[in-house]
Amino acid sequence: MLRKVTFLVGLFLLCACVLILQIVETRILSVISYYHLAFFAISLAMFGMTAGSLIVYFNQVLFSPERLLVHLSWIAAAFGVSVVLSTVVLISTVLLTPPVSIILSATLWLKLIAALVPPYVFAGMAISLALTRSPWPVGLVYGSDLAGAAFGCLGALTLMSTLDGVSAMLMVGAVGAGAAFALSRSWRWRSGTRRSTPTAWCCRSPRRGSRTRTSSSTRSGTPIRVFERRRSCIRARRCGAGRRPCRPSRSISAT
Repeated sequence: MLRKVTFLVGLFLLCACVLILQIVETRILSVISYYHLAFFAISLAMFGMTAGSLIVYFNQVLFSPERLLVHLSWIAAAFGVSVVLSTVVLISTVLLTPPVSIILSATLWLKLIAALVPPYVFAGMAISLALTRSPWPVGLVYGSDLAGAAFGCLGALTLMSTLDGVSAMLMVGAVGAGAAFALSRSWRWRSGTRRSTPTAWCCRSPRRGSRTRTSSSTRSGTPIRVFERRRSCIRARRCGAGRRPCRPSRSISAT
């Protein structure tokens, strides 16, 4: 239960950051560029999130469902760092009109695009992983996504009313770090309880005086003594560490 709550909270914060970032960037772009290009940030957001989703889709082996929380934690952390770096590059970029220098103007626009796209790529990767690899109901996960986006719209109005554009973007990076922290807590909570899984328990070395089982069927009349822990460990490894039920084992008999 705790793992599910922290996962939903992390996804909620991450989706809120994406919406706040888009709205704040429209305000900054309207100042450093033409006012009719303010919604250029929305186009870059759609491009970056689509690219992140395609990265997840074409690398399904790398993003396995077993390591979902691990991937989400480092992707959310990368999102927060990329927002801060994007802010630094954004405020240090001065766009020029084409009559001055076409090559220089094109270079500055490419620099602006390269600075704005990476946060959305990480956001697209995280949201795509959460929706396609999550073990919880997709309706619950998608509801958390939509709730975070709605809260992000209200949060953008609050931030722009109290802070300037640059400070608002730095605040987005801080909230993204909070999302990474929530997802990492969910991952650590899972790894903390990993010792109680069947594989971790049965793979321990048998202690002195551990129970053994004697087979009633032997070839030479000598009973066959088999450690139950060793046999359980083999069954757990064969069945994928308890992720799918094992077949009932046959009785041990000498052939």
